[in-house]
Amino acid sequence: MLDRWFLKHLSPEGRKFYWVGQFVGVAVLAVLLFGVLGMSMDEGINALFVGLVVTIVGWGFFCKGKWPKVDDPDELPDLRG
Repeated sequence: MLDRWFLKHLSPEGRKFYWVGQFVGVAVLAVLLFGVLGMSMDEGINALFVGLVVTIVGWGFFCKGKWPKVDDPDELPDLRG
């Protein structure tokens, strides 16, 4: 449900980066929890769930700020800093 909301507000380039970032974020979270910390699924299920939600929301808002969907090209935000 969150994915649909974020994808609705992203440009086509932002959609690609959104999915790549989600994949990388979940992979890093899984390696951290189960590889580095050595948790089992029974021990790490709550941390995994919270981590997934934080990853989805955090990366989604980053992408929404970086690659917004704009109907009129003249309304593009100045991202030069």
